Amino acid sequence: MATNYRLAIKYLDSQTPFQLDGDPEDYSNITFTSGTTYTEAELDIAWAALEALPPREDFIYQEEDNESSTTSTKSWVKKLSRDFTSDAGDYLVEWRAEGRAKKNNTKAYVKCDIDDSISINDNEVLVNTGNTSIGGFKKVTLTAGAHNVSISFKASSSKKAMYIQNTRLKVIPV
Repeated sequence: MATNYRLAIKYLDSQTPFQLDGDPEDYSNITFTSGTTYTEAELDIAWAALEALPPREDFIYQEEDNESSTTSTKSWVKKLSRDFTSDAGDYLVEWRAEGRAKKNNTKAYVKCDIDDSISINDNEVLVNTGNTSIGGFKKVTLTAGAHNVSISFKASSSKKAMYIQNTRLKVIPV
């Protein structure tokens, strides 16, 4: 219960520093610098209000380790995708993947974007028979609302398959 009350205290008066005197389980001794005090009943009400709030993600993270392949040269194949809701503002989008081909120095295409319109990176890369690390990051400004961030890939030749694995996406408010 101690953590719940500490969060409730922050919810009740987030701008006022406080100190717990004596036993940390005895919430009758909560003293705020401003002199404000809260009863245990008030803390219970504040905690109930906190629990009723919708969950908020401080950042978006998605990963997938399984290997996928394509010989598609025209259509992008989504490897990893994540829907999220954002406030209006600036965000840092980071992504990475590992790509490979059956022959060394094979061209492949990998991209990360938001809503199929905001490009984070659109890369033409040379991949080898061993895994080649691919990735990037970019600061973007998003409108408030629903969005989708994804990593997609395609091959340079229908005769040369492109493989991708160990994909990671992260969207962080800045």
